[in-house]
This record gives sequence, C-alpha cells and structure tokens, in this order.
Amino acid sequence: MILRKCIRDVFWKSVTFAALLEVHMILVVLYFPDFERNASNIKKAIPSEFFKQFVDLALTRGYDSYIGFQHFAKAIATFGTFAAIFMANSAVAGEVHDRTAEFLFSRPWSRTRILATKYLTGALFLILPVWIVSPTAIPLARLIDEPVAIAPIFLQTIHSSVFMILLYSMTFVISSWSSNAMSVAFGALGIALLEFVLLIIQGVSHSSIYKLSDMGVSLEIMRTERLPFVLEVSMAGSCAALFAISLAIFKRRDF
Repeated sequence: MILRKCIRDVFWKSVTFAALLEVHMILVVLYFPDFERNASNIKKAIPSEFFKQFVDLALTRGYDSYIGFQHFAKAIATFGTFAAIFMANSAVAGEVHDRTAEFLFSRPWSRTRILATKYLTGALFLILPVWIVSPTAIPLARLIDEPVAIAPIFLQTIHSSVFMILLYSMTFVISSWSSNAMSVAFGALGIALLEFVLLIIQGVSHSSIYKLSDMGVSLEIMRTERLPFVLEVSMAGSCAALFAISLAIFKRRDF
C-alpha cells in the first residue's frame, strides 16, 4: 500500500519531466544542422563571453558534444532541477501539511521502511525519464544523417542520474524537517538559483554544485569514454549521507 501511494505521488511528475525532455531533445536534434552552419553568427549575437564559449564547446565533437551540451549539461540541469525539487519537496512535508502522516504511522510499518520507500520511489521515478529519453539521441541522429558515439551517451546518462539524485537528496533532507511542501520547494529553488548564478560568475564558478555536471564533465566523459570514478563515488556517498540525515530527522519528529 505504501509503495502504491508513493508511486501515485510522483508518477505524473515523472511523466511531465519525460515529456519535457523528449520534446526538447527532438527540437535540439532537428536544429543541429542550422546550429552548426550558423555558429559564427550565433556567437556574434551573444553578448556574454561566458555563454559564447558554449557555442565552441558544443561543436568540439560535433553532434556528440552538441547533445552533451543541449541535453545533459543544459536540459537536465534545468528541467532536472525542477523535477528533483518537486519529486522530493512533498515527501514528508506534504504528508504533514495534508495531515496524512498519522495514517502512515497507523500502519504496521517502521519509520525506516516508510522513508526508504518514499526516497527510493522518488529517486527511481526521477531518473527513469533520463534513461528513457537520453538514448533517443541515437535514432534521432539518423534523421539528420549524423554519426553518434553510443558509449558516451550511456555514460553521461549514468552521471546525470547520480547528479540528479544528489539534488533530490538535498531537497529530501529539507522536506524531512519541514511541514510545508511549498516552502520546501521555494527554498530549494532559491538555493538552486543562487548556484546557477555562482556558475556564471568568473572566479567563483568552481564553488557551484552545477560544476559537478557541466559541459566540462561531459567533454571529459566523451574524451575518455569513462566515468569520473572519484566524482561518482563522492556524489553517491553524499546521497547516502543525506538520506541518513533525513532518516535521523524523520525518526525524531513527533508530527
């Protein structure tokens, strides 16, 4: 029963996320020939040096780097942030606000089982759209007669999934402490906006969490065809630690 409830809570959010990613994927793939042909004019029209560099980076390895930028570094960073926040914001805070927490505790389930089920279900439905949509870059490349390297697509999918679960886990901690889901969402979105601002400011961009999954990381994965092992383990370990913090908070709440 608890699993069915958890799935109902996140199912349509996951479907919406998948639809946004797929529509974006189709549009950027169809635009690639024009982008490649008009890259110099696009650079001239961009006032910021920071954003101009992405035009060059997006063409470093042709279609592969273009997908790395448009899908993994841009779409997943933006749509994925919203998805991660809205998958996690109501996990606990929503139950308290809707006064359904008492129902959960009336069942013969431990608090560990309740929170673990919520966390894992949300995490799965968060990354599922990425695993469905990202591989479509391969058949879509045929529409524009572009070669595509398959391994980097799947490696970047793994990396993006871990990064999104990290964002999700951070919001999950706040939800475990809060009693208002919308406050959690607005608070997390505010922090995310600050992190985006840090990313585009020279000299401090290295301190932004989005540096963990930017175009530089995508290009490195494409170049080596390997995952950055230390980074992946660090992010996965952080997710585990954040869940442990959430569980400690959840167990101590009297609701």
